[in-house]
Amino acid sequence: MENQKGAEEGNSDIMSVKQVSNEMWQTLAQKKIIFGHQSVGLEIIEGMKLIMESLPNTHLNIVELSEMKGKGNGCFAHFQVGKNQDPESKITDFISKMNTEPAKKADVAFFKFCFVDVNKNTDIHKLFQDYKTRMALLKTKNPSIIFVHCTVPLLKKKKSSIKSWIKNLLGKQDHFFDFRHNIKRNQYNEMIIAAYQGKEPIFDIAKAESTYPDGRREFFIEKDRRYFSLIPEYTYDGGHLNEIGRRRVAEQLLLHLANL
Repeated sequence: MENQKGAEEGNSDIMSVKQVSNEMWQTLAQKKIIFGHQSVGLEIIEGMKLIMESLPNTHLNIVELSEMKGKGNGCFAHFQVGKNQDPESKITDFISKMNTEPAKKADVAFFKFCFVDVNKNTDIHKLFQDYKTRMALLKTKNPSIIFVHCTVPLLKKKKSSIKSWIKNLLGKQDHFFDFRHNIKRNQYNEMIIAAYQGKEPIFDIAKAESTYPDGRREFFIEKDRRYFSLIPEYTYDGGHLNEIGRRRVAEQLLLHLANL
């Protein structure tokens, strides 16, 4: 396996929240947005708060979903969705929440899987088909809500070493950082992009996590194919986001929401 950093994409699509107009921020602040997540999602929210502290014109009223009732103005309501390592529970929980008041009055809604929800043993074709079918039904029942689809977060790649080379040769892998987990995540993300790109909104978390400020992408190569991975400088443990990573992904989320 070859580990390296690439320049697969240029920086033409790299934007900053500073480029968003005050009018766009004001419009966004009036929307009711719902976000289901676990730990990485909470880190993204922390990144949003950091950005809003540095940009006074950028403001979202961030609340727990349970506090959304009675909010006449816009808000960004979030909740802990499902159980980790059980992606089906997250689909079910999100749909359940969206079928209640006041969630039905949302303008935008989305949830994300965690990196632990997709691994080398996941039947990603079944998972994607279940997700696609159930989300399509939810959209049919709630035609006024914009549903955003998310890619799965990534882990950083493990540094190459003689020890890791020998493990690869023997067919052994370090459990958590087994590169085959990230391969499955990449493959699932490709399904999301192929199904929804140009048709329905996608928040590409994996792209934000693997893209440097200058547009280069962090990747590894396995059997002549390129797969993306989390930039080491964006994480404190290989999967969760540090302050740099939180700001980076949160900025891309804010840009995405502002441009919906």
